[in-house]
Amino acid sequence: MAVVATSLDEPLVRSVTATADPPPVGIANPIHADDGALGAGYAGALVAGVRTYGWVAESVIEALGARWLEAGWADVTMRRPVFAGDRLMIVVERPSAAAARDVGVSVDGRVVLDGEVGLGSASWLADLDPPAPAPAQAARAHATAHLAIPAARGSAPT
Repeated sequence: MAVVATSLDEPLVRSVTATADPPPVGIANPIHADDGALGAGYAGALVAGVRTYGWVAESVIEALGARWLEAGWADVTMRRPVFAGDRLMIVVERPSAAAARDVGVSVDGRVVLDGEVGLGSASWLADLDPPAPAPAQAARAHATAHLAIPAARGSAPT
């Protein structure tokens, strides 16, 4: 990756050339191969979004430090597909006192990923409610909690 700007007052800007996905392990997603992508109307095989996110994560770690891996968060959206050979411009804003920093990835001036990253708890974290257990899961959990295991023959109850 080429680092374009490194001043702490300026955004971190990196340039990365997207590479094709490695051969799949397990069940392959057809849009990550030319035939499947062409059949779905794309110009060629798509680079997996998790790989694009990985290139972004490297830049975020450089901007926020390795502590982001244990005490950080990201809220990003993939906007457009990335293809092998695309030149990605990754920008992580570096405002001095902000809890959240804008992050963006573009190809030829078109946004392919954008969002925010930060350290600590995200402002939206309290808004997330874990889903209620499905009825079958709740019944199973209740039954397991009250399961009586009979004593083996000849042993005393405890």
